[in-house]
Amino acid sequence: MFNASAPGWSAKVIKSDTVASVTRVTVAFGGPGPDSSEQVQFGQYFVEKDGDLVSRMVGFVGTGE
Repeated sequence: MFNASAPGWSAKVIKSDTVASVTRVTVAFGGPGPDSSEQVQFGQYFVEKDGDLVSRMVGFVGTGE
């Protein structure tokens, strides 16, 4: 979904852990910046599933560090 505003960038899960029924996922978004240098931004998502389907996903900019 973010490709429209960040063409050429990719997203990669770099860390995940599960407590009870909630999985916390850290995602690295990266690609060329306006000056063509490589840029990286991080986001953190909290995911709840119902069977194999995602039932809720909430995301935040950064990792809180």
